[in-house]
Amino acid sequence: MMNKFIEAEKAYKELKEKREKGEITREEFVSELQKLMIKDQEGRLWALGTTSGRWHYYDGSKWIPAEPPYLKGKKLICPYCGFENPENSIVCIKCERSLKKTAIVCPRCGKNLPEDSQVCPYCDYTFEEKKEEKEETILRIVSLKVLSFALFLGGVGLVLGIIFGALIGVLNSLPFIDFLPASISATRGHFIGAIFFGIGGAITGFLSFWFFGILISLFTNFIFFLFGGPKFKILKEE
Repeated sequence: MMNKFIEAEKAYKELKEKREKGEITREEFVSELQKLMIKDQEGRLWALGTTSGRWHYYDGSKWIPAEPPYLKGKKLICPYCGFENPENSIVCIKCERSLKKTAIVCPRCGKNLPEDSQVCPYCDYTFEEKKEEKEETILRIVSLKVLSFALFLGGVGLVLGIIFGALIGVLNSLPFIDFLPASISATRGHFIGAIFFGIGGAITGFLSFWFFGILISLFTNFIFFLFGGPKFKILKEE
């Protein structure tokens, strides 16, 4: 008897979908629903409502909404759609999803484990570690972006080049740039000299530090590739 009601509910669901898609007319829909009527062991006639999809039984004069016989007693509520299923149901009658308790999933290896597992047999993960993971975060540097790091150092070189270039342009007591042409050396000790040497220092500082940054990042990435990058532990305050 229970299977007849379940099969009728599935057929109703299919018919309603066809009706909504316009594959069948309302008259065809009602006609097919009449074929799904069921007579229970007490001789009562049961039918599904055309709009609500709820069960109704005929008391001899009118149709009365009520739960079908197989739903009486304990019920198992579907956690997905909230439908009340018979106690021993394995699959929800309405949404057809599994009603069995889902196994827990190991957060480290992704394997399905029994619900009461304390240690993962595949990767030895202990579920007590969850508390520790919430309190701390592990960061690991795996590589440096070559161009980004080079541009960063190039910016540092640009600032330092401007500062030292301006100092060279203002001071006359620096003999190591005497190799420059006389017209350029003549600007030293003046405001124009500070501007000129500042621009030169900026260009020189940026290019030299940029090239130096490329070499450092390539060498660092090679070391990370061989031995792994450093790890940092960040503790979170509760």
